[in-house]
Amino acid sequence: MPDVARKLRLGPGQQLLVIEAPPTIETLLGPLPAGASFASTDRAPDVTLLFAADRASLERHLPEAARLAAGDRMLWVAYPKRGGR
Repeated sequence: MPDVARKLRLGPGQQLLVIEAPPTIETLLGPLPAGASFASTDRAPDVTLLFAADRASLERHLPEAARLAAGDRMLWVAYPKRGGR
């Protein structure tokens, strides 16, 4: 399995906030870099990852996720892959 945390550009000592995380998030991400950790919403994280299962979820959580990612912070949005196109 690819190193997803690396692809998200999560660096050593940085904090990652995951919004609407699936129960398997730790397995999906793989090992975090040294000193990196999961963040809470009490401070702006270095990287925010929003899982949007559908459009309603995206519309509900995107404004807050974008606010948290303001400045030089990163925001990623993950969504279900649609097959058969």
